[in-house]
Amino acid sequence: MCSFEPKEILEALPSKYYVININTKKILASNDPDFEKETTCHHFLFNRDSLCQNKDGQCICQQSIKDRKKSFRIKKGEGDSLQFYEAKVSLLKEDVAIVNYMDVTTEVKSSKKLKISHRRLKKAQELASFGYWEFDVAEQTITSSLGLQAIYGFSEKEITWEKMQKLALPKYRKIVAEKLHSLIHKGKPYNIRFEIKRNTDGEIRWVHSIAEYRGNKNKVFGIVHDITEPYNTKEALNETLIDLSLAQEISKTGNWKYNPRSKSTLWSKQLYAVFERDLRLPPPSSEELKKCCDSTGYSHYKIKMYEAIEKGVSFELQMKIKTFRGKSKWIKVICHPDEKCGDGGYFLRGTLQDITESKKVEEELNHSGELLRTIIEHIPDAIYMKDKRFRKTIANKGDMQNCGVKSIDELLGKTDHEIFPKEVADFYFEDDKQVIQKGIPVINREEILPDKNSGQRWLLTTKIPLWNNENKIIGLVGIGRDITELKQKELRLQLLQQTIEQSPLSITITNQEGHIEYVNSAFSKITGYSRDEILGRPSSMLLEAGENNENYRRVFQNTIQSGQSWSGELLNKKKDETLFWNSIVLAPIFDKSRRIHHLVAISEDISEKKKMVEELKIAKEKAEESDRLKSLFLANMSHEIRTPLNGIIGFSNLICSGDAEPDKLGMYGTIIENSGRRLLSVIDDIIDISKIQANQLKIFRGKFDINDLIQELYVFYESQNYEKIKSVSFSSHLCENKEHRLIFSDKNRLYQVLRNLIDNAFKFTDKGSIVFGCCNSTDKELTMFVKDTGIGIQPEKKDLIFQSFRQEQEGSSRKYDGSGLGLAIVSGILERLGGIIRVESRPGSGSVFYFTLPRDNGEAGETEDTKLAQSKESKVQKGKCIVSVEDDKASFEYLDIVIKSLGYEHVSFDNALDVIKFLENHKPDLIFMDVQLPKMNGLEATKKIKATHPDIPVIIQTAYAMKTDMDKAYQAGCDDYITKPISLRILKEKIKKYLGNKSSENAEQKY
Repeated sequence: MCSFEPKEILEALPSKYYVININTKKILASNDPDFEKETTCHHFLFNRDSLCQNKDGQCICQQSIKDRKKSFRIKKGEGDSLQFYEAKVSLLKEDVAIVNYMDVTTEVKSSKKLKISHRRLKKAQELASFGYWEFDVAEQTITSSLGLQAIYGFSEKEITWEKMQKLALPKYRKIVAEKLHSLIHKGKPYNIRFEIKRNTDGEIRWVHSIAEYRGNKNKVFGIVHDITEPYNTKEALNETLIDLSLAQEISKTGNWKYNPRSKSTLWSKQLYAVFERDLRLPPPSSEELKKCCDSTGYSHYKIKMYEAIEKGVSFELQMKIKTFRGKSKWIKVICHPDEKCGDGGYFLRGTLQDITESKKVEEELNHSGELLRTIIEHIPDAIYMKDKRFRKTIANKGDMQNCGVKSIDELLGKTDHEIFPKEVADFYFEDDKQVIQKGIPVINREEILPDKNSGQRWLLTTKIPLWNNENKIIGLVGIGRDITELKQKELRLQLLQQTIEQSPLSITITNQEGHIEYVNSAFSKITGYSRDEILGRPSSMLLEAGENNENYRRVFQNTIQSGQSWSGELLNKKKDETLFWNSIVLAPIFDKSRRIHHLVAISEDISEKKKMVEELKIAKEKAEESDRLKSLFLANMSHEIRTPLNGIIGFSNLICSGDAEPDKLGMYGTIIENSGRRLLSVIDDIIDISKIQANQLKIFRGKFDINDLIQELYVFYESQNYEKIKSVSFSSHLCENKEHRLIFSDKNRLYQVLRNLIDNAFKFTDKGSIVFGCCNSTDKELTMFVKDTGIGIQPEKKDLIFQSFRQEQEGSSRKYDGSGLGLAIVSGILERLGGIIRVESRPGSGSVFYFTLPRDNGEAGETEDTKLAQSKESKVQKGKCIVSVEDDKASFEYLDIVIKSLGYEHVSFDNALDVIKFLENHKPDLIFMDVQLPKMNGLEATKKIKATHPDIPVIIQTAYAMKTDMDKAYQAGCDDYITKPISLRILKEKIKKYLGNKSSENAEQKY
């Protein structure tokens, strides 16, 4: 076996090794031919100009050993000479290590270049909308780059050819497929442009695809470039060139170029047009151009051209020329040299514009400027200009007068602080800063200016920023108009207007046609119309229709024609159709020629005054009537009581005196008995009418046959009035329908009603007939009547006879006796029984009294108060009652069916005012209140009900369902709140909540 020295092995290794004493940092041995023994490692291996990397007193080798790292990488040099080395460290013994030291510069730089290339490729794909793809012919799949996925709008790295093919617009799919087939099978080039519909957002994009086929791998490799923007840019560029040519033609501007190396000039088509030169000729030579210009202008042009060619200096100048056809023009030449100088000098590019028209305008402006200065000088308003330092540069006589100086020179160059008192100048200075520094104008602001004579004057000031051609503010322009006289008039007018506005009287101003042009606040308060609603409308719209309207028109025309004022009273109407009385003074307004151009109406609402007068008049009449009725009542009652007492006392005294004839004692007794019965009847009537008025009349209901009652009355009167029946035919009429004969009511009270009516018939009928009984019947009610052929009743007395103590014939001269209570008692009893009475009568032809009664009016037994109204109020029965206020028919029917199905009485109203009136005499158990109602809304009605009946539950039911609507309902005082549509379950729950714990049988009688 061969033996080798370690040194020989070390030197044979391809990489360089170094044995290092890590304490002394000396290289002990190495296979590096350039190694010098005992050389410091960091001088030889690392950077000679710096110490070895050091951390916590340890060199890089010690750190590597300590951290158990097998290698570390270092770099040497800078810039292009930068090198990278990788060192692998192994510990031979405690203080000696062996380091394998390799140059990895090429590897590191190649790795960096590869990373940079990848980043650049990725960036290039993003910036250039570029992507690549690889098509596996056998598998029919496509592997794509991120760039391609972004262009086509899908996120899959691998996608089928069929799916990718569908992203091309239908008109291109066949072409793309044929191109791919030709590439694979015929080797023809694949280079195609087509449109796709991007998968993510559906946007149409143009793409350019190039591919090659590699048969050994049976794959197609291709790239795709999104050319939408370049494609559109090309189209836009063509449009831009057309627009540029048109713009040059409109602005009369042409382009030129000068090449100093070839000393050649190029002109655009428009430049030929400016100089009126034939397009077939080359651009003019210097000599030809010189002939077109005057000597001064051309010399200046040549100097500028020389500086531009030699020094690269841009220039711009204006000069006057004559075209090749001899026409005079002004031109503007602009020159811009290239940045770099060439062999013969700087290449020049520029434009040349025909500015003849603008020159003419400039001359006209100069002329106009002179005129403007003259106008400014003599205009009465103050006009001035200030620079950026707030000093006046221009002023006129108006400004001189406002500032209180004697000449304009005293203002120029001065600030406001040098002209006005400090407090005034400070105010103006703040304005000037706003205008000059911020560019915010001051428009038509009123200012107070101190004045030596009057103390102060008013100015209307406008200040606007002054801009230069570079769009920079260089100062301001101010205009001040003296409006002192106008302001004084305005203040007086404001005082007058405030007086009119605050006047409690309504003031209206109309034109000659009667259309309203002004109203004050009192007008709106009285009529309810706002200014916007009434202005421009005819004043006659406020009048009540009819003769009143025509009277006003006549008054209006007479006032205009006569020029005189008019005063009077008119009946007007408000916005809500409410009528009111107006006391009006109508007066004409004249112009300087004494022609009427407007009319003013000053009016006052006197409705309350007239109402008070009317009420006083009525009160007076009532007081007089009351006094008369009181006297009449006392006289009547005295007669009705004393007359039977006279019979009783007189015949009693006659019997007691012993002078009475024995055979006449029976007659005397009969007279005394009849007088007593008459007196008792009067007393009973007074008691009954008192009970009715005090709501204490007892009612006892039960079921009975109405025909039995009619026959009973007939027998009674036939036996009692046999004398009168001899001259008057007396008969009865029974109920013909057997099913309707039974009635549930108070038989005794009904008997009392019929007796009173029949008694009256006998009292006022001397001949003819008297008939009573039943004339009509239904399942729900019965109609009774009493008909006579007596004296009849005057039409105006038909309502009076049902009032207490009133009769058709009154006073001491009346023909018939009676207390005047019979018909009042009849009306009261019938009202308690739920009936209604009416009378038909003609004087001398007799009377017919009709009254209707409900056939079934509740359970039997005594009731304290069964007063039932003639309308909907009459339907309330004993037990629990629910009232609803609802103006919608469908909603009412729904509530009615549900409430009655639960066994409760239901009374409904279509407006809130009626239910409030109803509550004055009734107390229901529960109220359902709608919100949107005529006359008064449900919330206002709830407040009024809760103020007087806090214990009656009120449930708001409404179609308004916002939280704010609910809050308003509870603020109004309701107990609960439900929204439409109302479910049957919720409606039953609400009724049970408020009525479920009360006993219907033991409920307090409220009606």
